[in-house]
Amino acid sequence: MKITLIMPLYNVENYLERAFRSIEEQSIGMENLHILIVDDCSTDGTYAMADSIAKKHKNIELFQTLKNSGSAGVPRNLALSKVVTPYIMFLDPDDWLTKDACKILYQKAEEYHCKLVKGSCIINGKKFEAAKRDTLL
Repeated sequence: MKITLIMPLYNVENYLERAFRSIEEQSIGMENLHILIVDDCSTDGTYAMADSIAKKHKNIELFQTLKNSGSAGVPRNLALSKVVTPYIMFLDPDDWLTKDACKILYQKAEEYHCKLVKGSCIINGKKFEAAKRDTLL
């Protein structure tokens, strides 16, 4: 596996399917992804939905916090302690990845020996670039 995707969850059952579909459709291949999902004690059907999805993939691990933290930071930090790949990505459950997102970022990190790479995002139809030119960190 090349990349760990970390996804914190809290009451997001209406968004979860789209986010997971974007992971499953990654051109880098699901076999190259380790997905760590941490539910922060959701009170809707989020955990059950995530559990159903996780059972379909051997590379998805699902965890739950002991009590709701009120922040995505606690679930993210719990997942960080379980990372086994050289690279980490975060995906909030109300967002999704374009088909080549993981592949492009992985290739840039490897090509330039970077510890950190960042892509661009689209918000309400407007593209925001991570940098105006190639920036290596």
